[in-house]
Amino acid sequence: MIELSQSFTFEAAHFLPSAPDGHHNRRIHGHSFTVDIVVSGQADADTGILIHFETLAELCKTHLHSKLDHQFLNDIQGLEIPTLENLCLWIAKTIRPYLPILKEVIIYRPSCGQKCRYIVPL
Repeated sequence: MIELSQSFTFEAAHFLPSAPDGHHNRRIHGHSFTVDIVVSGQADADTGILIHFETLAELCKTHLHSKLDHQFLNDIQGLEIPTLENLCLWIAKTIRPYLPILKEVIIYRPSCGQKCRYIVPL
């Protein structure tokens, strides 16, 4: 089994409506996010390739980065509660129709030292 990943970054603002009153996450704030899109499968016997990295990068750019970068996440349908957990799920649901070999989505907020990982069910 081969596993490949493509990373991309985006900047976005959000707030967590479920945070307690007075909590800093209840106020609008922004983050830099790094996303790893992980795919797995068997490499093609003739080409030795699972998926071209250019194809993977273009899928991320077209279906994810363009919808997330410099956006207010709470305004995106399905991200009204934009926790890292929900963001992982939203990314997986958004990209999976175009990427059936999707294995997992990992999101980092480097400045906070936080990471969330969603493993796509088989």
